Amino acid sequence: MSIDTLPEDPEERSDAIREAVEELVKTAPTKQEELRDLIVKGFRDETSLVREGAISLAARYLEPEVIGKMIDSDEDALMRNAAITAMRRQGPYALPYLQKVLRGDNLELIMFVVGILASTNDPSAVQLLLPLLDHQDPNLQQVTIEALGGLKSREAVPKLLPFLKADLWLQIAAVTALSGIGDERAVDPLLGLVGHQILSESALSALGQIASPKALDRLIELLCNEERLPLRDHLLCSVAAILQNGHDIGKDSQKKLTEAVKNGSLLNYLEPIMELSGSKHEPATDIVYPNYDDRSADRTGSELLRSAVVLTMAANLESLYPTVLVLSTNRGMSEWIKKTCKSYLNQFIGVAPKLLTHEDAEIRRAALMIGAYDQSTAALVRQCLEDELPEIRAQACSALGSLKDVASIDVLSKRLVSENEIEKNAAVSALGNMPPESLQALHSFLDLSKDKTVVKAVLGILEATKSTLFKEDVWKLMECDDPSIRRAALRVLAGYPEKKSLQTITASLQDDDVDVQTEAIEQLVELGRNETLPELMSLLERELPIRYRIIRALGTFQDDCIIKPLIKLYTKAPAHEQIEILATLIQTSSTEIIPFLKQQIASSNIEIKREAAHGLARLIREDERDLLISLAGDADWYVRNEAAWGMGRLALAEFGEVLLTLARDVESVVARTARAALKKIPGTHKTQ
Repeated sequence: MSIDTLPEDPEERSDAIREAVEELVKTAPTKQEELRDLIVKGFRDETSLVREGAISLAARYLEPEVIGKMIDSDEDALMRNAAITAMRRQGPYALPYLQKVLRGDNLELIMFVVGILASTNDPSAVQLLLPLLDHQDPNLQQVTIEALGGLKSREAVPKLLPFLKADLWLQIAAVTALSGIGDERAVDPLLGLVGHQILSESALSALGQIASPKALDRLIELLCNEERLPLRDHLLCSVAAILQNGHDIGKDSQKKLTEAVKNGSLLNYLEPIMELSGSKHEPATDIVYPNYDDRSADRTGSELLRSAVVLTMAANLESLYPTVLVLSTNRGMSEWIKKTCKSYLNQFIGVAPKLLTHEDAEIRRAALMIGAYDQSTAALVRQCLEDELPEIRAQACSALGSLKDVASIDVLSKRLVSENEIEKNAAVSALGNMPPESLQALHSFLDLSKDKTVVKAVLGILEATKSTLFKEDVWKLMECDDPSIRRAALRVLAGYPEKKSLQTITASLQDDDVDVQTEAIEQLVELGRNETLPELMSLLERELPIRYRIIRALGTFQDDCIIKPLIKLYTKAPAHEQIEILATLIQTSSTEIIPFLKQQIASSNIEIKREAAHGLARLIREDERDLLISLAGDADWYVRNEAAWGMGRLALAEFGEVLLTLARDVESVVARTARAALKKIPGTHKTQ
């Protein structure tokens, strides 16, 4: 079969190629060369959409040997690249062919296969690659080293270390590979390369990736004495990476750092790095370590800047703390600096008195915002509640809340009526962190004759702390004409053990306000099965606008008693409720619903069909395995994906062939699920 002319529209072209391929598969599935010719049209298309569709078809329908011939051909680079991608997507299905190629003498094809194996993330690939390190061809050695590094193979480390003394390009490949693997056995050899004219920076980057304490003392010594840039930048980043990995500075290294601070060399280096306005030298911007999450390309998010902060905290360089606090006011670094300061809590607390009384208001606010305090500094933080600036008082509220400082409750309560919203909200949040029995000072604020926003705030505090104080006042608030007050009161009542609370919540199902009704449902679910399940079940026969919420809520109980009532309701329920019923039934995890799910798998409603497939994949038994095999051939990708997941759950050997087919499905999500399932079935992904 051939396609003489294709539509101009890319989407229509892709569909035409797919339809022609699938028709040929049905009529003549063994005609691989004809399939190849159809798919190659897509490979050579000018648009990525058509090429992507053709790659999926190749992975699904072409045998690895056919794809291998396209990879081995140098007539068309576009076709070769597409074929390589298709082979990668075949995953374990292609493994026997890849083994065969590696045993051959086609060096160029072997190099392509090495690259494909590197992308499989399959443990068996390592055993195939290791012998290639002994090959005489340096190009093949290089790509093999890179592949083993990509696979993070610790098993390969002993064979990779000798390449650190080989030719330059092999050295570079070995350093990069060892960096990715992260094995401590590489530390000493890499330290030996720090003085290398070309490899020094790469070796330091690798040492930072490995982050072993074995390298820390030597790197700190070099950092204190080295003045050349950007070598010193790389040293700083490597030291910080190790410190961030949970390692402390030893006494000897601390002495060297202290001496470097005294003579000015270290401060003169670090201070410009941490200045937001710029620096006296350009940093090494290409240093990347896994411990950091840099989303910013400017100085506020650079690796070098963060490394300087880490060293400041770890080595307790007090004179640089104000600079660190200024940096923390930058939105891009705020959370990261908070976390870092808390990692070095003792050092931060030691300088807290100076920081909290600093003449610069920005420093005081930032010091409170960091929140790295304990009870020994609570009194000092309380003094900040009297600061002249409301934003600093608000930060003090937040810090005291984090400390659960009971001694500050009275003064925090007075902030509930503050005219400054930021300070008021901070006080509410802080009180919500306090012990529930300590909130007596809030009683006077539960007065509807005063500001209702304050009443709601206090109810929020009682809910957050699960306090059972002021019960009569809260029950009385259920009579308020403001539905938002009733909702807030409901959430507090749910924490009371009295039967009256359950009765009040149940009665709220009849409330005039739909939001209050919804809140009542949610609270009934939270309260537990014995008391509330009958109340919710009784509402199923009523055609309420929120019945779908009730159905959804029943799923949280995971109780078999809901099965028959829900199946009975299903036939007369609208489609959106039917989907909720299916989801709720599946949550029971009862095999009793399997016959019902089998009926729904034939539904013309795609969402219902998918939900039924989801349930069958999780509940079906070994004696009904044929149904999963049948679902694996469904036209809908979602159903095939669920079938693959279900096969992985049962992990039966007879699913192997079906999963190998799904492992090269045209939909990548199906292929990934099938590959994961194959790994659960013994013997299906081992080297043959």
